[in-house]
Amino acid sequence: MTFANGLDITKLSHDEAVVRAYADDPLVHDRVSVRWFTEIVRTMEEVNESAPRITVPILMQLADNDHLTDAARSREFFDRLNVEDKRLHVYDGFYHEIYNEKEELRMRPLDDLETWVKDHCSN
Repeated sequence: MTFANGLDITKLSHDEAVVRAYADDPLVHDRVSVRWFTEIVRTMEEVNESAPRITVPILMQLADNDHLTDAARSREFFDRLNVEDKRLHVYDGFYHEIYNEKEELRMRPLDDLETWVKDHCSN
C-alpha cells in the first residue's frame, strides 16, 4: 500500500533549475509505502536514542527554512551528542537542498564542508 508523500518540491531549493530537474527526473516519484514510513520512523527513533553513544567527529549542516525535515529535531539530536568534536552550521533562509541552492548561496555550506574535511584529514 502506498500513498502520496506530500512533499512540496518547490521548497527543495530557491534555484528553479534544481526544482525543475527534480520534477523532470523519471526516477523520482511521489509515493511512499506504509512499510517505508514505519521503518523510517523506527530508524529515526533508534538514531535519536543512540546520539549519546556516537564518538566520531560530526558536522551537521541544516537549512533554517527546511520544509521537508524538522530542523529543530536535528538540533535536539546535535545537542544530545556527547562527542567533543562536533560542529553545527545552520543556514538562514536556506531550503532543504543546501548544496543545490542558488550559486550565490550554495558556496557557504560547500566552503564549510570543505573546511571541516580539511580539518579532519591527516596528510
